[in-house]
Amino acid sequence: MSQKTLFGIQNVCFYASPDGEARYYLTRKSRDVALAALRDLAVSRGLAASAATVGIYPVKRVVRDVSLAETLIEAAAENERELAACVEVAS
Repeated sequence: MSQKTLFGIQNVCFYASPDGEARYYLTRKSRDVALAALRDLAVSRGLAASAATVGIYPVKRVVRDVSLAETLIEAAAENERELAACVEVAS
């Protein structure tokens, strides 16, 4: 398998575990939509906009390990489906 780049959100301030959490998406566009939605949700729940920007930020990951890549790509595909469902409900 060749390498695959996944685009993610690192969340270290809003409903995060002590180590933070990361969610990955197959495309940069999907990641950006999810990032904006999560930041908006955090601000609507009382987090300062500046804290949302600093504590919820975009990342990307290049995966070369076959077993890890399959696991992350499967999770990213599920995140894409959840995002599409949320966007469809909001429309």
